[in-house]
Amino acid sequence: MKITGMDELIRNLERLGNQAESVKEKAVMEGAEVIRKRISDNAPRGSTSNSRAADHIVAEYNSSEGKAGIGADAKEAWYLKFPEFGTSRQPAQGFAERAFNDTKSEAKDKMAQALKNGMGL
Repeated sequence: MKITGMDELIRNLERLGNQAESVKEKAVMEGAEVIRKRISDNAPRGSTSNSRAADHIVAEYNSSEGKAGIGADAKEAWYLKFPEFGTSRQPAQGFAERAFNDTKSEAKDKMAQALKNGMGL
């Protein structure tokens, strides 16, 4: 992938100063939300109304790394790893991987738009 306009992007980020981190966080989280929503939509649902694992897909920003983590809430939906990766008796469904692959372009577009908006472009 070739990236163009990096010099202009860096100048605009330097102009933002202290606001650059919040602009970056907003952009990352907007992209992550697109993926999080699709994972939630694709997550398997149980046959009872108590099976709401899909409601516990979360996206969290890690400021020290500058990126978001997206996945099942460890306390509420820890068992989603089994249908995602499979077990010795159940083949992998790959619903999260499929959601990521299906939405990564849309997520990049959302992030780019959020960066442009944050920099006033």
